Amino acid sequence: MGLDDKIRRGGGIANLFWGLFLGILVSLGIFPGIVRADLVGLWTFEGETGLEMTEGTGHAGNWANLDAGEISVVDTTGTYVTRVYDASRDSYTYSFTPASSSKGGIITLGTLPELGLDNTSTTTASDFTISLWVKLDPSINYTGTGASYANSVILGDRNNAGDTSGYKFFKTMTGSTSYWTQGTGGNQLSFGTGLSNSTRDTWYFLTLTKSNGTLTSYLNGVRQSSGTTTGTMPALTLKLGGNGVKSETWYGQIDDVAVRNNAITASEVSAVYNALISSQGYSKKETFVKAQAAASGGKMVILDDFNANQTLTKGGIYTGSNMTWNVKEIGLENRAGSYTSNIQAAVVTDAAEYGNTNGILQIAGSFGSSTSTHWSGATLQSQETYTATEENPVLFSVNRLYMNHTGTAARSSIWLWNGTGKYVHFSQNTENSNGWTYNIGGTSWATGNGQRYGYTDDLNSHGMAIKYDGTNVWMYADGKLVGVDAANVGTFQVMLTGQSWGTSSTAEGTVDVGFDDPTVTTIAAVTSDIPISDTFSTMEVSSQWSRTSATDIYSKMTRTNPATGSTSTSTTVLGTGLLSIQGTNEATWGGRYDVNGLGIRVARDSMDFSSVDTEAGLKLANDAGTQVMTISQGDDGYWNLDWDGITVESINDLAVTGDSAELFLGDFFQTQILLESVAEGDDTRFTLQLDGNSYDILTSGWDGAVRASLYALGTGAYAGFDNFGLRGTEAPEPASWALLLLGLGLLFRRKK
Repeated sequence: MGLDDKIRRGGGIANLFWGLFLGILVSLGIFPGIVRADLVGLWTFEGETGLEMTEGTGHAGNWANLDAGEISVVDTTGTYVTRVYDASRDSYTYSFTPASSSKGGIITLGTLPELGLDNTSTTTASDFTISLWVKLDPSINYTGTGASYANSVILGDRNNAGDTSGYKFFKTMTGSTSYWTQGTGGNQLSFGTGLSNSTRDTWYFLTLTKSNGTLTSYLNGVRQSSGTTTGTMPALTLKLGGNGVKSETWYGQIDDVAVRNNAITASEVSAVYNALISSQGYSKKETFVKAQAAASGGKMVILDDFNANQTLTKGGIYTGSNMTWNVKEIGLENRAGSYTSNIQAAVVTDAAEYGNTNGILQIAGSFGSSTSTHWSGATLQSQETYTATEENPVLFSVNRLYMNHTGTAARSSIWLWNGTGKYVHFSQNTENSNGWTYNIGGTSWATGNGQRYGYTDDLNSHGMAIKYDGTNVWMYADGKLVGVDAANVGTFQVMLTGQSWGTSSTAEGTVDVGFDDPTVTTIAAVTSDIPISDTFSTMEVSSQWSRTSATDIYSKMTRTNPATGSTSTSTTVLGTGLLSIQGTNEATWGGRYDVNGLGIRVARDSMDFSSVDTEAGLKLANDAGTQVMTISQGDDGYWNLDWDGITVESINDLAVTGDSAELFLGDFFQTQILLESVAEGDDTRFTLQLDGNSYDILTSGWDGAVRASLYALGTGAYAGFDNFGLRGTEAPEPASWALLLLGLGLLFRRKK
């Protein structure tokens, strides 16, 4: 999602933040979509093809020949340039994977103008700024003796024929930028970029400016080097990932390329980088959580931003941004006996890798040389306590940014901890192919210990959450429900832990875990007199539903893995099943209802926010599907109201854009949707409630009865729904109306 979408979809405090950010970018003339004339080219790779150009208002005159991207390859034996989604940047990027330094692909972005030294000239252009995000592949040797990609070109060009006689050109390679006057002096200047083998596998913001005769490079807003040139440079194509000489293809990823027709200053380059890293460095999930916290009316509290860098001492306390934590040595199986644990907790800053300008909680170190094999680690334990009830469940969630380890196994864990041997422990565990595992401690209800799920993934960023209502506990990974069981924790504290497995051998295991934004949300109960039609607590979806695909829509039962669709019939049903929908699929309630007096309720319990271009929610539609209204949440976390074939006259307190409106940010894991309607002459007035937030929607154009559907949209979509209810007057099917009219016609004929 682009920055313009983030501003468009923001609200409240979020809009204030984006407004300030917009002011910085507009003042520099680089904001996509709202720009001054000096931004002449922008390629974000987010469009339908990924190569569309977002033009600046100055895309004219000398700079009119910049254009949409076009991919060309040196040979046709492989695919060397592909658009890929990069979760760390929360955006699409282009990945260059040449077969060798002489076989690869190149993206052409149109033509740069003839560049002179006089910025007042009417016949030549002069100054420019080119900026882009660059990530070097960790497996490639870019610099030094024997480097296979030492001369690989990130951007720039020479003439396509390879005949450099008499030509002037510039090219930016991994380690240096060069300006050439081939045939009239050779390599005129070369200066460093700051990129090298030591900067591999990390995104960097690379900027190159030309001011009169001075070319300067910047990396992450910091000036690297510069040099001075003379004369003009002829018009050349602007290329990414190589140039016209096939021996200079490049290996890595590129994102967000911007070209300006002036040279911004060093302070402006720094301001641009700081603004971008503070906004784009967060994933969709993190951006959503931060914005939601500002708009949740106190229901959602980020417990800590981890913004005070320090090493934490076991047995001591850490005073964070919103609470005080106890720093402890706790693992799932801490036992007495001789062992050595050097696992420590610290708050550190690592903006370059994880997109954080303040800090993260890092738990890292080694554990081994134990007389008995068990888990041990370092833990932050909240001093504050919490109580959950069925009417007001509590959700504890965190962004687990990464997990590295050596040795037998490691865990990154979140806990509900009573202190009397009662706990719920939820972790990603490398002992089980990086699977999700939960353990429940207690007395008669300890049968849940060690339950594992087949949902496996890498050890990078994941959302982890536990929801507890005083009786049952739900565990979520990336918005998916992966475990349900009975629990009786009582009053509890929340904990974050990194653990390693110790053995009686001399070999040590290590763990390195990063956490950010631990959050507690109180989920408000919503009262409604709409009766529940389906609790989804049986092994099969009710026969009232019609489904687009029986294989991707099913009733989620206790200890069911929604990632694979497997089910288990060997456990007790706790009444906590969900209607789980995966992919682009829809479940439609069988009856047709008059719009006047219609009432619908449903809980959107869970949704996978790690997949792009997805949404899920409630839909109303007529038989023909030409009149539709949807209330849905997208993969960016924001709620939207969309319609087609009807007219929305007004929505209280909301701006309508075209045929959609952005709504309040509902709860992350469980949002209650209530929708009721009543006819007002030729119009229909809907009352929509998302949790405790109500909207009055006046519409016109509804024709006939409607059907209610629950749906998911997108290849990687997953959504879970619970407690569907419906109230209203059921209208006969169209065929029934036809039979009724036929019967009336026959009756009237007999009377005659």
